[in-house]
Amino acid sequence: MRDSNNKSHICVDFDGVLHMYNSGWQGACVIPDDPVPGALEWLSAMVHGYPEFQICVYSSRSKEPGAIEAMKAWLRFHFMVFYARLELRSEELEPAAQRVIDGLEFPTQKPAANMLIDDR
Repeated sequence: MRDSNNKSHICVDFDGVLHMYNSGWQGACVIPDDPVPGALEWLSAMVHGYPEFQICVYSSRSKEPGAIEAMKAWLRFHFMVFYARLELRSEELEPAAQRVIDGLEFPTQKPAANMLIDDR
């Protein structure tokens, strides 16, 4: 599937692919676990290095009230930690994290996609 900007879509499951999901389901807006190793590096590289792809982050929680904002807040926090390890200056951390989030789509229903990355 290509969108109106001629981008191919990659749908990435949130729980188990980006978020480790070790603690299991605790509610749509409760996201307690760390990132899957390598997931943030990959996501950042895809958003910044491959403009021909549109990355869609989806979860079964996506349709629940507040869940997309909770996923964005989780990503923002963990990207800030990730970028701090790369020694970005403190004032650059949140803008750098937000640039990745702004490059993502967060559909409320599983979208049609060229590729689906899922843990199940």
